[in-house]
Amino acid sequence: MKGTPVRATEWAARLAARLRLVQASFADDSSEARERTLRDEVEQALKTVALGQRKECIEALAMEFPVPESGKQNSADGHKTGPAAVPEEPAVLVERVIGLMQAMPPNERESIVTQFVAAGLLPAGNGATTDISEELRERLQKLAPGKHLDQARALRILDVLIEFVWSLDQLVWQVWKSIAPKSLIRHETGKHSDFRKTLGPYLTGDSEVSTEQIKQLVNKTRKLVSGLMAAMGTVGEIHSQKFLDRLSPDAIRKQAEAEPGVFESIEKKCWRKYSAVFGEMNEAAMEREILDAIKKYTEKLVLGTDAAKTSEE
Repeated sequence: MKGTPVRATEWAARLAARLRLVQASFADDSSEARERTLRDEVEQALKTVALGQRKECIEALAMEFPVPESGKQNSADGHKTGPAAVPEEPAVLVERVIGLMQAMPPNERESIVTQFVAAGLLPAGNGATTDISEELRERLQKLAPGKHLDQARALRILDVLIEFVWSLDQLVWQVWKSIAPKSLIRHETGKHSDFRKTLGPYLTGDSEVSTEQIKQLVNKTRKLVSGLMAAMGTVGEIHSQKFLDRLSPDAIRKQAEAEPGVFESIEKKCWRKYSAVFGEMNEAAMEREILDAIKKYTEKLVLGTDAAKTSEE
């Protein structure tokens, strides 16, 4: 594909948004797999850019991912500076205590929190929540540093998110089944394949349903959603370029010149060839072509390039 002129900054901004989406969606994969996927994404996007503009576009893309300067670790005389003394102020000391407690085993941390409750520094049974997972505790600290989990609100947002994920899970798999009924990417089957039906037993303590099973169901849906979203932003651009290339004057003239008819004018041959090519582009054919492109692009992101090629074969 020859590619068409583009505005480098706009091209880079669109591609950067897709790259961040792909990187976030495949965060659980190995660094090698993520790097390969991102590289494929950039190479595919560059195919739509004219050769003379690719350097400019790559430089614009680099501006979307600035590399932070490394912090200075040494003093001006080349010696390492020692840690600063901790001020003897209550607020600073509290932050220090919180930092130390986060690194403690759960039983030791619970013992200290109990002492705070006994001293009247924390409300009993509400503000001091110690039975949440370490993963949730770390996420809470990122969202609201130094705050405690409100269990009532946590349950309310859990209900909202369950409804959201369940609805999205149903919709995306129905859409995918209509796009690619024979794809290697398939919804889970079996007793614990339905997200909503599986979540009930999990939340009520059923030992047959593990956290890992729930994660697998959610991650599979998340990857499919991300693949489809990325495909929507790429396939349209690539397909429109193919459409223009197919109907370009140069392409039509080249095909017309190859046809027999020595005494027939080239203009007449070109019009006949254009009419024939355009006639092949009926609504059903165009839809199949676009859906097939979405299927292939999504499979490449979700399964990887090699597995996607196997699926095509």
